[in-house]
Amino acid sequence: MTKLWEAMGGGYVELTGSGQYLALFFIAMLGFAFYKEKKEKIYWYYSLAMTLLLLVPVTAWALLKYQTRFYAYGNLWALVPLTGMTACGGVLLTELARKQCRESRLFGHKKYGGALLTGLFCLVIFMAGSMTLAPVNRDETVNAQKIPGQQAQVLEWICGNVKEPRLWAPAGVLEYARAYSGEIRLVYGRNMWELSLNGNTYDQYSEQAQEMYEQMESYASTGQWEEAVLETAAQQGCSVMVLPKWNGKEWNPGEQMGEHFVCQTQTDSYVIFTNGILGKVE
Repeated sequence: MTKLWEAMGGGYVELTGSGQYLALFFIAMLGFAFYKEKKEKIYWYYSLAMTLLLLVPVTAWALLKYQTRFYAYGNLWALVPLTGMTACGGVLLTELARKQCRESRLFGHKKYGGALLTGLFCLVIFMAGSMTLAPVNRDETVNAQKIPGQQAQVLEWICGNVKEPRLWAPAGVLEYARAYSGEIRLVYGRNMWELSLNGNTYDQYSEQAQEMYEQMESYASTGQWEEAVLETAAQQGCSVMVLPKWNGKEWNPGEQMGEHFVCQTQTDSYVIFTNGILGKVE
């Protein structure tokens, strides 16, 4: 139970970040509860019920199981109409304020006090924090392109030396390749290793692509290759192959890996090969 509470707390912090947007939602919910003339009762009841389900550990765990654990706890808050309820709460608060303005002077103006108060409410909302459910909490080595140095060095060499590269590399390189340059094509995408990205899709990679992924990710720990997988990579049109260095092994330019791939250069962490037919070095 303690671990579940810690996971939920971490998910809540991930969702809210440094802003207070979710706090505005709770204020709106509280305002609805004490507003006698509320019209959207069903909307309020649904928001209240879903919020309670997400705040109680047992029901939150059940929702995560129902979502097949593709999504983190923070993503489940998309089930709650945060934006809509916050907007409704703002409208109700504005209505109450305008009624008060009819009876007394506000900001020195009886006629325009409601408009000034509405503007003040809008300013508070915009200053309250993020308006989206897309928190960013990844720790990365940041350079000018926000890509870790070793990966940036590899991708820079590929873009500068290979025309129309089709890349096969470890997940740690592939996840930054498209961000570095849209000219780099991938043998398979990020959803191969981040299964949550497949939550709303039904397409699957071929058996050959799955074998290539498993072989690439296992090389760093075993240092072993199957020639058949290298042949498959060539057949899949792979023009550039990047390998993690196994036990710090050094490679010489021109050294072969299988029948098709030739070593071109290396960094502290990776070795870059090109397909002798497809990966023409400029």
